[in-house]
Amino acid sequence: MSTEIIIALSALGIGVVLGLIWYGQNKEKERAKKAILTANLSERAHRLQRLLDTLPPAYVEKDVKLLLLTQIQARLEKLVNIAPNNVKFKKTYDGVSAQISETQSSTAKPPSPQLKTQEEAKETQKLLQDLTKVIESLAANKSVPLPTAKKYLLNIHKKYIEANINYSIQVADQSRSDNKIKLAIHQYQKVLIELSKNNQHSAYADRIAQVKETLNSLTGGGESEDETNDALSAGMDELAQDNESWKKKYF
Repeated sequence: MSTEIIIALSALGIGVVLGLIWYGQNKEKERAKKAILTANLSERAHRLQRLLDTLPPAYVEKDVKLLLLTQIQARLEKLVNIAPNNVKFKKTYDGVSAQISETQSSTAKPPSPQLKTQEEAKETQKLLQDLTKVIESLAANKSVPLPTAKKYLLNIHKKYIEANINYSIQVADQSRSDNKIKLAIHQYQKVLIELSKNNQHSAYADRIAQVKETLNSLTGGGESEDETNDALSAGMDELAQDNESWKKKYF
Protein backbone atom coordinates (compact mmCIF):
# COMPACT_ATOMS: atom_id res chain seq x y z
CA MET A 1 0.00 0.00 0.00
CA SER A 2 1.42 3.33 -1.04
CA THR A 3 2.32 6.09 1.38
CA GLU A 4 -0.26 8.39 -0.21
CA ILE A 5 -3.08 5.89 0.42
CA ILE A 6 -1.98 5.37 4.01
CA ILE A 7 -1.93 9.13 4.60
CA ALA A 8 -5.36 9.53 3.00
CA LEU A 9 -6.84 6.71 5.07
CA SER A 10 -5.27 8.13 8.23
CA ALA A 11 -6.70 11.57 7.47
CA LEU A 12 -10.09 10.03 6.79
CA GLY A 13 -9.93 8.09 10.05
CA ILE A 14 -9.02 11.20 11.99
CA GLY A 15 -11.88 13.06 10.31
CA VAL A 16 -14.33 10.31 11.22
CA VAL A 17 -13.15 10.31 14.84
CA LEU A 18 -13.38 14.10 15.06
CA GLY A 19 -16.81 13.96 13.46
CA LEU A 20 -18.00 11.40 16.00
CA ILE A 21 -16.61 13.50 18.84
CA TRP A 22 -18.36 16.60 17.49
CA TYR A 23 -21.61 14.65 17.02
CA GLY A 24 -21.38 13.22 20.52
CA GLN A 25 -20.76 16.62 22.05
CA ASN A 26 -23.71 18.14 20.21
CA LYS A 27 -25.97 15.29 21.24
CA GLU A 28 -24.87 15.75 24.84
CA LYS A 29 -25.60 19.47 24.65
CA GLU A 30 -29.01 18.75 23.19
CA ARG A 31 -29.75 16.24 25.95
CA ALA A 32 -28.62 18.73 28.58
CA LYS A 33 -30.78 21.50 27.08
CA LYS A 34 -33.74 19.13 26.86
CA ALA A 35 -33.26 18.07 30.48
CA ILE A 36 -33.10 21.69 31.66
CA LEU A 37 -36.17 22.66 29.63
CA THR A 38 -38.08 19.64 30.94
CA ALA A 39 -37.14 20.45 34.53
CA ASN A 40 -38.14 24.12 34.16
CA LEU A 41 -41.48 23.34 32.52
CA SER A 42 -42.28 20.60 35.03
CA GLU A 43 -41.34 22.75 38.03
CA ARG A 44 -43.38 25.72 36.78
CA ALA A 45 -46.44 23.58 36.06
CA HIS A 46 -46.12 21.96 39.49
CA ARG A 47 -45.88 25.32 41.30
CA LEU A 48 -48.94 26.69 39.51
CA GLN A 49 -50.94 23.55 40.25
CA ARG A 50 -49.86 23.58 43.90
CA LEU A 51 -50.93 27.23 44.21
CA LEU A 52 -54.29 26.44 42.64
CA ASP A 53 -54.78 23.45 44.95
CA THR A 54 -53.93 25.36 48.14
CA LEU A 55 -55.79 28.62 47.45
CA PRO A 56 -59.15 28.79 49.25
CA PRO A 57 -61.87 28.55 46.54
CA ALA A 58 -63.47 31.78 47.77
CA TYR A 59 -60.55 33.80 46.36
CA VAL A 60 -60.31 32.12 42.95
CA GLU A 61 -62.93 33.35 40.51
CA LYS A 62 -63.71 31.21 37.48
CA ASP A 63 -61.66 33.27 35.01
CA VAL A 64 -58.60 33.25 37.26
CA LYS A 65 -58.85 29.49 37.72
CA LEU A 66 -59.09 29.02 33.96
CA LEU A 67 -56.12 31.33 33.49
CA LEU A 68 -53.96 29.24 35.81
CA LEU A 69 -55.19 25.96 34.33
CA THR A 70 -54.44 27.03 30.76
CA GLN A 71 -50.94 28.11 31.82
CA ILE A 72 -50.41 24.68 33.38
CA GLN A 73 -51.84 22.99 30.29
CA ALA A 74 -49.52 24.93 27.94
CA ARG A 75 -46.45 23.77 29.87
CA LEU A 76 -47.65 20.18 30.03
CA GLU A 77 -48.31 20.21 26.29
CA LYS A 78 -44.67 21.18 25.71
CA LEU A 79 -43.57 18.41 28.06
CA VAL A 80 -45.65 15.86 26.15
CA ASN A 81 -44.08 17.02 22.88
CA ILE A 82 -40.58 16.82 24.35
CA ALA A 83 -41.14 13.39 25.92
CA PRO A 84 -44.03 11.70 24.08
CA ASN A 85 -43.29 8.36 25.78
CA ASN A 86 -43.58 9.81 29.28
CA VAL A 87 -46.87 8.40 30.57
CA LYS A 88 -46.92 10.68 33.62
CA PHE A 89 -46.78 13.86 31.51
CA LYS A 90 -49.61 12.65 29.25
CA LYS A 91 -51.77 11.59 32.20
CA THR A 92 -51.27 14.94 33.95
CA TYR A 93 -52.02 16.82 30.74
CA ASP A 94 -55.28 14.89 30.28
CA GLY A 95 -56.20 15.59 33.92
CA VAL A 96 -55.68 19.34 33.54
CA SER A 97 -57.63 19.36 30.27
CA ALA A 98 -60.51 17.69 32.10
CA GLN A 99 -60.30 20.35 34.85
CA ILE A 100 -60.53 23.07 32.22
CA SER A 101 -63.64 21.52 30.64
CA GLU A 102 -65.25 21.06 34.05
CA THR A 103 -64.48 24.64 35.09
CA GLN A 104 -65.79 26.08 31.82
CA SER A 105 -69.11 24.30 32.21
CA SER A 106 -69.48 25.01 35.93
CA THR A 107 -72.06 27.54 37.09
CA ALA A 108 -71.29 27.20 40.81
CA LYS A 109 -70.51 30.42 42.67
CA PRO A 110 -67.47 30.54 44.95
CA PRO A 111 -68.22 30.49 48.69
CA SER A 112 -68.06 33.63 50.80
CA PRO A 113 -64.50 34.36 51.98
CA GLN A 114 -64.05 33.50 55.64
CA LEU A 115 -61.11 33.41 58.05
CA LYS A 116 -61.28 31.41 61.27
CA THR A 117 -57.92 32.22 62.89
CA GLN A 118 -55.15 34.78 62.70
CA GLU A 119 -52.80 32.05 61.43
CA GLU A 120 -55.21 31.22 58.61
CA ALA A 121 -55.38 34.93 57.73
CA LYS A 122 -51.60 35.16 57.43
CA GLU A 123 -51.38 31.97 55.36
CA THR A 124 -54.15 33.20 53.07
CA GLN A 125 -52.35 36.51 52.67
CA LYS A 126 -49.18 34.68 51.61
CA LEU A 127 -51.07 32.58 49.05
CA LEU A 128 -52.78 35.66 47.63
CA GLN A 129 -49.42 37.41 47.35
CA ASP A 130 -48.14 34.44 45.33
CA LEU A 131 -51.24 34.57 43.13
CA THR A 132 -50.76 38.30 42.66
CA LYS A 133 -47.15 37.78 41.54
CA VAL A 134 -48.26 35.16 39.01
CA ILE A 135 -50.90 37.47 37.54
CA GLU A 136 -48.43 40.37 37.43
CA SER A 137 -45.89 38.15 35.65
CA LEU A 138 -48.47 37.01 33.08
CA ALA A 139 -49.46 40.64 32.47
CA ALA A 140 -45.79 41.62 32.05
CA ASN A 141 -45.18 38.99 29.35
CA LYS A 142 -48.55 39.82 27.74
CA SER A 143 -50.09 36.43 28.44
CA VAL A 144 -53.06 38.33 29.87
CA PRO A 145 -54.16 41.90 28.97
CA LEU A 146 -53.20 44.50 31.57
CA PRO A 147 -56.79 45.73 32.16
CA THR A 148 -57.88 42.13 32.75
CA ALA A 149 -54.99 41.55 35.16
CA LYS A 150 -55.94 44.70 37.10
CA LYS A 151 -59.54 43.50 37.32
CA TYR A 152 -58.38 40.17 38.75
CA LEU A 153 -56.09 41.87 41.28
CA LEU A 154 -58.79 44.26 42.46
CA ASN A 155 -61.18 41.36 42.93
CA ILE A 156 -58.58 39.46 44.98
CA HIS A 157 -58.07 42.59 47.08
CA LYS A 158 -61.81 43.02 47.62
CA LYS A 159 -62.30 39.41 48.72
CA TYR A 160 -59.38 39.60 51.14
CA ILE A 161 -60.84 42.76 52.67
CA GLU A 162 -64.20 41.01 53.05
CA ALA A 163 -62.53 38.03 54.72
CA ASN A 164 -60.76 40.29 57.22
CA ILE A 165 -63.97 42.18 57.93
CA ASN A 166 -65.88 38.94 58.47
CA TYR A 167 -63.12 37.72 60.79
CA SER A 168 -63.14 40.93 62.83
CA ILE A 169 -66.94 40.74 63.15
CA GLN A 170 -66.62 37.12 64.24
CA VAL A 171 -64.10 38.08 66.95
CA ALA A 172 -66.22 41.10 67.97
CA ASP A 173 -69.40 39.05 68.21
CA GLN A 174 -67.61 36.39 70.28
CA SER A 175 -66.12 39.04 72.56
CA ARG A 176 -69.55 40.55 73.00
CA SER A 177 -71.00 37.12 73.87
CA ASP A 178 -68.21 36.63 76.41
CA ASN A 179 -69.04 40.05 77.91
CA LYS A 180 -65.61 41.41 76.89
CA ILE A 181 -67.13 44.69 75.84
CA LYS A 182 -63.95 46.73 75.42
CA LEU A 183 -62.46 44.15 73.07
CA ALA A 184 -65.75 43.95 71.15
CA ILE A 185 -65.81 47.74 70.76
CA HIS A 186 -62.19 47.66 69.55
CA GLN A 187 -63.05 45.07 66.88
CA TYR A 188 -66.24 46.81 65.74
CA GLN A 189 -64.33 50.09 65.43
CA LYS A 190 -61.73 48.37 63.24
CA VAL A 191 -64.49 46.93 61.09
CA LEU A 192 -66.11 50.37 60.75
CA ILE A 193 -62.83 51.95 59.67
CA GLU A 194 -62.15 49.21 57.09
CA LEU A 195 -65.69 49.37 55.72
CA SER A 196 -65.55 53.16 55.42
CA LYS A 197 -62.20 53.08 53.60
CA ASN A 198 -63.58 50.68 51.03
CA ASN A 199 -67.11 52.03 50.68
CA GLN A 200 -66.83 53.05 47.03
CA HIS A 201 -70.25 53.42 45.42
CA SER A 202 -71.78 52.79 48.88
CA ALA A 203 -70.96 49.10 48.58
CA TYR A 204 -70.90 48.67 52.36
CA ALA A 205 -73.48 51.27 53.37
CA ASP A 206 -75.83 48.75 54.97
CA ARG A 207 -73.07 47.00 56.91
CA ILE A 208 -71.68 50.34 58.09
CA ALA A 209 -75.12 51.26 59.45
CA GLN A 210 -75.39 47.88 61.23
CA VAL A 211 -71.96 48.19 62.83
CA LYS A 212 -72.67 51.77 63.93
CA GLU A 213 -75.91 50.64 65.52
CA THR A 214 -74.08 47.85 67.35
CA LEU A 215 -71.38 50.27 68.54
CA ASN A 216 -73.99 52.73 69.79
CA SER A 217 -75.68 49.98 71.77
CA LEU A 218 -72.35 49.08 73.38
CA THR A 219 -71.05 52.56 74.09
CA GLY A 220 -74.39 54.24 74.86
CA GLY A 221 -75.17 52.04 77.90
CA GLY A 222 -73.08 51.29 80.93
CA GLU A 223 -70.00 49.19 80.18
CA SER A 224 -69.36 46.31 82.52
CA GLU A 225 -65.88 45.76 83.85
CA ASP A 226 -64.24 43.09 81.71
CA GLU A 227 -60.85 41.67 80.95
CA THR A 228 -59.42 42.86 77.68
CA ASN A 229 -57.62 40.14 75.81
CA ASP A 230 -54.40 42.09 75.15
CA ALA A 231 -52.69 39.28 73.26
CA LEU A 232 -55.52 38.88 70.77
CA SER A 233 -55.92 42.62 70.39
CA ALA A 234 -52.20 43.05 69.68
CA GLY A 235 -52.29 40.16 67.24
CA MET A 236 -55.18 41.69 65.32
CA ASP A 237 -53.43 45.07 65.20
CA GLU A 238 -50.33 43.38 63.79
CA LEU A 239 -52.42 41.59 61.19
CA ALA A 240 -54.06 44.86 60.18
CA GLN A 241 -50.62 46.48 59.71
CA ASP A 242 -49.45 43.55 57.58
CA ASN A 243 -52.60 43.85 55.50
CA GLU A 244 -52.03 47.57 54.91
CA SER A 245 -48.41 46.99 53.76
CA TRP A 246 -49.58 44.20 51.46
CA LYS A 247 -52.23 46.46 49.88
CA LYS A 248 -49.72 49.27 49.37
CA LYS A 249 -47.28 46.93 47.66
CA TYR A 250 -49.70 45.16 45.35
CA PHE A 251 -52.60 47.55 44.91
